[in-house]
Amino acid sequence: MGKLVASLPYVEEDVFKGAPFLREEVQRLVNQEMAQMEKSDYLESLPFPECNILNQHPVPTDVIKSDYYRSDNIKISDEKNVEEIRRASNDVHIGLEYNNIKQMNLELQQKFGPSAWKEYISALETEKKNLEAENSKIRFQSDEINATRKYVQVCLCNRSKPDCSK
Repeated sequence: MGKLVASLPYVEEDVFKGAPFLREEVQRLVNQEMAQMEKSDYLESLPFPECNILNQHPVPTDVIKSDYYRSDNIKISDEKNVEEIRRASNDVHIGLEYNNIKQMNLELQQKFGPSAWKEYISALETEKKNLEAENSKIRFQSDEINATRKYVQVCLCNRSKPDCSK
C-alpha cells in the first residue's frame, strides 16, 4: 500500500477546530503511512561533487559599490610592481564600465521611462477590462444555472407537497 501513495493528504485547519482529537489521529495515520514508504534520497549513492570554481572565483556577497572603483581610491604601494599596476588598471576599467552602464541606464530610463510606464498601465487596464468582462460572463452563467436549479426545485416541490413554503 505504501508504494502506491504518491503524496500525503492535505487537511484544512478548520477541520481540527471542532475536534482537536482528530489532529492526533490524522498525524498518527500520516506517520504510519510514511513509515511504510521507502526513503527516497536519490543522491545518496552518488559522491558529493568537487567544485573548485567557487574557490578560484569567489562570488561577491554584496552589490558592486561604485565608490570602491573610484580612481582616487586606488592605491599602488610599489610603482615598479607590474601586477599591482595591472590590478589597479583593471579596477579603473571596471569602474569606468560600471559608470558607463549606469549612465546608459539613466539615459534609457529618461528617454523611454515615461512611455514604458504608460504602456504598462495601458496593458494593465486592458487586462482589467478583459477580466471584468469574463467575470461578468461567468456571473451571468452562474445566475442562469442558479435560476434553473431554483425553478427545478420549486417545480419538484410543488409536485410532491402541496405546502412547501416552509
